[in-house]
Amino acid sequence: MGKFTLWFVILLTAAISQIHARYSHRWRLPSILTGKTVSITGYVEAIPKPFSHGVRFRFAMTTLNGVKKKAILRLSWYQHPPTLHVGDQWRLNVRLKPPHGLHNFYLFDYEAWLK
Repeated sequence: MGKFTLWFVILLTAAISQIHARYSHRWRLPSILTGKTVSITGYVEAIPKPFSHGVRFRFAMTTLNGVKKKAILRLSWYQHPPTLHVGDQWRLNVRLKPPHGLHNFYLFDYEAWLK
């Protein structure tokens, strides 16, 4: 392995590590807000899916308590949900909780699937 090749591999590895670190850092719900009512604005991102007690949908959040924050949330609307369409803009008061799921070795990872 030549000197040039070695340096190229080292620089490429460093660049890939930096890119991965930058883009794998996603917004997470601060623990202080877990279970508290917060105000969010944004739009319905995907086709809502009805279930026995209401409707579930992906929501592209643009603000959290009036501060610009971008994140994709999975929300459930219980007790007589309105008709939701992709692209509908909403301001909602919600109680958020972080995703939790089946993160077991070699099994389905629900949290990763949500991303």
